[in-house]
Amino acid sequence: DVTSQTSCKYFIGKHSAASRSSTGRGTKGYVTFNFRNKLAPKLSFIKDYWRPNIWGTRTELANYLLLNGLSVCNIATAIGGGDVPGQLTISQNFLGIDKPAELSHCRIVFEELARPLSDYKSSALMILAVYNALEAHYDGWRKARILHRDISVSNIMRVVDQSLENDDFVVHGILNDWDLSKHKNELKDSHRVVRPVGTWAFMSAVSLQYPLKPSDLADDLE
Repeated sequence: DVTSQTSCKYFIGKHSAASRSSTGRGTKGYVTFNFRNKLAPKLSFIKDYWRPNIWGTRTELANYLLLNGLSVCNIATAIGGGDVPGQLTISQNFLGIDKPAELSHCRIVFEELARPLSDYKSSALMILAVYNALEAHYDGWRKARILHRDISVSNIMRVVDQSLENDDFVVHGILNDWDLSKHKNELKDSHRVVRPVGTWAFMSAVSLQYPLKPSDLADDLE
């Protein structure tokens, strides 16, 4: 728990989403029963993945805590998480000189349950979700000077009110997956760019033509 700095119990089942790639971060998502309030357990969401363990870079959890602390709108609320002690990759040690970073097993617990953007019931709801994500992007840059750097269809989601059966009119969009985000000052550190950042199909034209160019605000907006 990021507030009380204590451990909490969560009951999970089979993952509701998972990466199909044989390489990468092995991201999985789980719907979970959250027993922070034992008298009224509720559903939450756990993101389980392997993050680059690079000294001097902020974790995704740290990014969320900063954004949540500044009341950035339309993003998920991180309520717990951290690295799993002692779980680090070793495969990078066998890949020669140009080896990738060591990965650390990480989990983040979010208060909200979200649905994919593609799971919309009307064009109006889809447009609203995208607009809300744009508001989140603007708010994150204005308040925290943080650039997302990985805008894609899978990172815009719909959140519904768990207490209501009919979610047609009780819905808003969120911009999630802030693991690749950087602060404005970090964007100037261009010598650290060693490979393209982002989801290929949603990268800007300039980023595709010059893949080692540091990301900027125009790239995200495109």
